[in-house]
Amino acid sequence: MMDSKRAQPMNREDRRAAIMDAVVPLLIARGRSVTTRQIAEAAGVAEGTIYAVFENKEELISACVHRYLDGANQAAPVRAIVPRASLGDLIEEIIDVIRKRITEAFALLALLRSTPGAKPRDMRRPQDDGLFTAAISEALQPYADELKIPPQRAAKVIRAAAFALSHPMIIGEEPFAVSEIRELLLHGLAGGRPEPTAADEAPAQSPH
Repeated sequence: MMDSKRAQPMNREDRRAAIMDAVVPLLIARGRSVTTRQIAEAAGVAEGTIYAVFENKEELISACVHRYLDGANQAAPVRAIVPRASLGDLIEEIIDVIRKRITEAFALLALLRSTPGAKPRDMRRPQDDGLFTAAISEALQPYADELKIPPQRAAKVIRAAAFALSHPMIIGEEPFAVSEIRELLLHGLAGGRPEPTAADEAPAQSPH
């Protein structure tokens, strides 16, 4: 009698996805030096299984990079953020996610561009489908009353600031700390000096 609880074998697409999810961290950590044996061990499959669903190592690398850069996968870490005690704490965690994704994405794109025989279409980064920004906007929604602009626009500001203030080609070799970006987003560049009152601006009266 067959065990009805026995796991069903994966179809080809599910197997490819499982292998890619296991391989991405290896590619980020080891680059092209990662071996098919390491890939198989990480994915929990035999080496032959890899070549049953991928033509070769180069196709696997290309597929992994494009899967990582897919909008839904980009948005997943933001959607996993649990509610924070304050808007500032939430913004800081979102910045952390963005910085991590930037570092990993550039490492993977560099790896993709160095893939032998890679076609120009394979080296292009997938177009932004808006899912990452939408996920940030959803995370900001509970704090909408604290924002000066709608969450959708605030999400774009946070994403742009985190990218620009972290990328060495934009900011130089001294990227802003996460806490600095948080404070700039929360309070801007002004020093918080109080606006002068009418009494402050009135000319002093001469003593009699």
